[in-house]
Amino acid sequence: MEEVKWLIVVVSIAAILLLIFGITNLLTIWEAAEGARSLPSSWKDAVNLVLEKASSVEVRNVTGHVIAYFNRGEPGFDAAVNLVKNAEVIRQQPKKVLMEGRTVEVTIPYPWGIFLDFRLGGGVSIEFDYLPDGRIWFETEDFIYEVITREEDAQTWSRLIASSTTIAKCGNLPMPVFPPENGDLSLKIYENATCKKL
Repeated sequence: MEEVKWLIVVVSIAAILLLIFGITNLLTIWEAAEGARSLPSSWKDAVNLVLEKASSVEVRNVTGHVIAYFNRGEPGFDAAVNLVKNAEVIRQQPKKVLMEGRTVEVTIPYPWGIFLDFRLGGGVSIEFDYLPDGRIWFETEDFIYEVITREEDAQTWSRLIASSTTIAKCGNLPMPVFPPENGDLSLKIYENATCKKL
């Protein structure tokens, strides 16, 4: 009789542990699916997600090293948000175009600036390629956006970063020695294009 009681206790504990494990995994799967559904499909969606859900921004150089990190509410976070919030789209380029009878995949001319990686939670983030001349490159599944920031936002960001005590010891923000020349940006994008047969 004593053995039956112990068996019931062990089975009950195992059932409770399995239930807790199952609920935890379901919540994790649900959060991941929710995060995947909230990935931006346009520039406007990306900006809205940053405004509503971003909890921090990680600033990385072209080699991928983190050079600054700001939480929501800190001046660096606000300055980074203003770069994207007040920016104006000057070009929306489809990622696949027909050129001379072939489908061409257009890519962003990486890398010239720094990366602003806004953390949305649940392992989801949105990354913007910020150039020293105040331009931002951003891509969704179907489009590449070229965006220009307001001059005052770019100046505020530069001053804040230059005086920030949260910059990593690995050095200052990397700025390109030879940025892309002004001119027909479509040609510059196509120079980086690769052809794919569909």
